[in-house]
Amino acid sequence: MPKATRRNQNDMSPDNSRLKVWYSKMCPYAQRVTFALHYKSVDYELIEVDMKNKPPELLEINPNGQVPAMIDQGYKLYESNICVEYIDETWESPSRCDILPKEPGEKARARMWCDFIEKKVITPFFCMRKEEERENAKQKVLNGFSTISNEFLKSGGPYFAGSKIGLVDIALAPFINRLIIAEYFFNFKVPQTEKYIGFHKWWENIQQHPSYMATKVDDNVMIEYVKNKIKSGAPCTR
Repeated sequence: MPKATRRNQNDMSPDNSRLKVWYSKMCPYAQRVTFALHYKSVDYELIEVDMKNKPPELLEINPNGQVPAMIDQGYKLYESNICVEYIDETWESPSRCDILPKEPGEKARARMWCDFIEKKVITPFFCMRKEEERENAKQKVLNGFSTISNEFLKSGGPYFAGSKIGLVDIALAPFINRLIIAEYFFNFKVPQTEKYIGFHKWWENIQQHPSYMATKVDDNVMIEYVKNKIKSGAPCTR
């Protein structure tokens, strides 16, 4: 299969090594990066991290010890959405697919929706772990999905911005992959009602996309992972 080529080859530094990515299979933020890399057909080296025994290389890139982390052409990068944008701006895919829009206004709009997802969906999603906040967090997540659902309908689909995968899809999909955890442990589901029809149609399409299929985590694997963390008394943090 053809691989992506670097943009601005003439400006490339003498370091011709492959992009290296440190990740954890269970981390939704890391899945954003693998999703983007697969979508762009980038050649890279994937290094799975034992989050209980973090390697020095990871800590040199990100002193916080979080994944994803990347090193490319001497650049040390972390924070998932920043990494995804770097990937998109650095590589030209064989199919000429871009993650970010070219038009500045549309690019800004995509970033604003990523911010919305972070604040109105992902933050309350993690708050479900706390029993005293759970019911309120569930409602906040549903409110977020309701707003996003309307945007999905406006785009005409099958993805957030229309016919091609974009930044918002990659930002959100890994967390929807993990809704099975909320369903299994916290009895949370997005209702199959008209209010959320845009969301459900989008999710059906995402699940059939090859780049999502190549990077998703199996439901049973995630459930067993959380069960083991609960048994060990470890906090279910990122």
